Amino acid sequence: MTLRHLPFLALLILSGCMSAPIQGVPGPVHHVAVCWLRETGDIGDRKKLIKTSQQLRDIPGVRTVHAGGGVRGNRSIVDSSFDVAIVMTFDNVPALRAYLATPTHEEAVRKVIQPLVQRTLVYDFIDGRAVY
Repeated sequence: MTLRHLPFLALLILSGCMSAPIQGVPGPVHHVAVCWLRETGDIGDRKKLIKTSQQLRDIPGVRTVHAGGGVRGNRSIVDSSFDVAIVMTFDNVPALRAYLATPTHEEAVRKVIQPLVQRTLVYDFIDGRAVY
């Protein structure tokens, strides 16, 4: 191989490092939902969303649930524009998928989340200790 092949080799190697969903790796899995309320800043709606989120910890496969409001600050890299963030930890990917399909979760989405929340961003990721 010559030096002119080096850029192609680098591209080939780096393409394997691109983000791709990790399916077969054992958990734990973290599920982060960042929510903006329809009535931005409404304390009652915020409390209702947090309480509903905490009630979901009884679903099998759910390890932990943490929910609360953003921390305001002046660091440019911090987005604190949301009303509530929810962080849940699951045993593994199948547990997350099973949770999403439970009637309890579906009812919470239909009766609380959809009526109160105008926008949600979700990030699901495998705990780094399980990957490396």
